[in-house]
Amino acid sequence: RTLTGRPGKKAVLLLTDAATSTDVELWPSLREGRPQVFAMKLTSEGAFGGDPYAELDLMQDWAQVRGGHFEYITGLGALATGFDRAVAWLKRPVDFEVEVAFETVEDPSPATIAVEAGEGGVTPEARGAVEIILDASGSMLKRMDGQRRIEIAKQAIRRTVEETLPAGIPVALRVYGHREAGVCRTDLEVPLAPLDKAAFLDQVQAVQAINLAKTPIAESLAAVASDLSGASGKRLVILLTDGEETCDGDPAEAIRGLAEAGVDVRVNIVGFAIDDVDLKRQFSDWAELGGGDYLDAGEAGELEQAMRQALRIPFRVTDAAGEIVAEGFVGAGPVEVPPGAYTVVVELAEGDVVEEVDVAPGDERVVELD
Repeated sequence: RTLTGRPGKKAVLLLTDAATSTDVELWPSLREGRPQVFAMKLTSEGAFGGDPYAELDLMQDWAQVRGGHFEYITGLGALATGFDRAVAWLKRPVDFEVEVAFETVEDPSPATIAVEAGEGGVTPEARGAVEIILDASGSMLKRMDGQRRIEIAKQAIRRTVEETLPAGIPVALRVYGHREAGVCRTDLEVPLAPLDKAAFLDQVQAVQAINLAKTPIAESLAAVASDLSGASGKRLVILLTDGEETCDGDPAEAIRGLAEAGVDVRVNIVGFAIDDVDLKRQFSDWAELGGGDYLDAGEAGELEQAMRQALRIPFRVTDAAGEIVAEGFVGAGPVEVPPGAYTVVVELAEGDVVEEVDVAPGDERVVELD
């Protein structure tokens, strides 16, 4: 009865000559406690009714309760064997069964999260300082749909400035390839200052590509540190180019140098009329290294769109472990996420805006910037 209800293996080691009387509570107790009984019978003269065989039967019956064992003890060696057998029996693996029930559960419908600007739109301070680096090397003289590439690029910049960039936002313009042929020259044509759209676009319009001018991408990127030294917070660089580095520079090293110098900058690269798959991959790697995106504009109609996309404000959605589950842009539509609790981080120039959201299946959550 003491073993009833106890977990794990249970055993009774019984050493007796079986001279005993019956008890009506014995079998119910063995059934409830369910121990393994290791019965070791010492030799006797038949104390139970004078019949030694009845004693043997009784002890063998007890040993049958749960697969125990009966040992007839005739000496010290047999007694040691009986105890060893009991220990070995208790160390055997236990058989068990596992019951598994499967149920088909449909995946819950995803939720969406979008970030939108408030009623006043995105302020100039929210976007941070912007530097446009324009390629005016010899390859930009090539024609596309009856126009030279440099003219298409200037038109895209014009419409972007007129329709997307707010007046007063700090903007700088750097151009390479427009001053001298055969040299690796890059010039800051518009120093960083609050945007005066008319004056800025006059400078853009004055840019003329020169045949045989080279492409100093690395040197132009390295100059960003001094070009935007007067800005605080996050900065954005947009490199618009139609070709590879031709001045033996290392753009990747230039981008790493900006980070090492503590310049908080995001580098977006707009590739115009790039046919080389390897060059596109290289531009994409450079943009990723600079925390930005590579935007491919294969034709004139795509260039303006790519420039607008390059100016978007990014946001990311992270889970409880801090892992990024989705990335998007302010005002560019929602991103899909599984139902759950998330942190939305909007990367603004004056500092990240952080908001906690909890979305159920099918929710369409919109985070609005003040």
